[in-house]
Amino acid sequence: MRAMFEESGRRSFRGLQKNRKSMKLHDLTQLKEENRYPTTISRQIGPYIRSIAKVKERLEPRLKEPKELKDDCTEDMLKTYEDTTMATDTKQTILTTQINDLTCTTDDNNSQQPL
Repeated sequence: MRAMFEESGRRSFRGLQKNRKSMKLHDLTQLKEENRYPTTISRQIGPYIRSIAKVKERLEPRLKEPKELKDDCTEDMLKTYEDTTMATDTKQTILTTQINDLTCTTDDNNSQQPL
């Protein structure tokens, strides 16, 4: 009788583990999909931001403003863009690694024979 309960408990535990891993994989896949949109947008507007920065640099000598009054908005935009791009690339790499790890573990669990 005890062996029967233990076997039932093991099966339930394996089922819960499999379900938990499946849900984690689903969540990570969803996060990766949501991350694609801002990454794509930031990559698309990147060249425009750089172009604006170059034009601004060419126009600054003509304006002959004192250095204290210079507008750092473009530099801030470029820095923000670069930080965002680096952060999204890092997040995407981490998500991909986690998804691959979960996929491998799920495949390993599926290939094992029940006890």
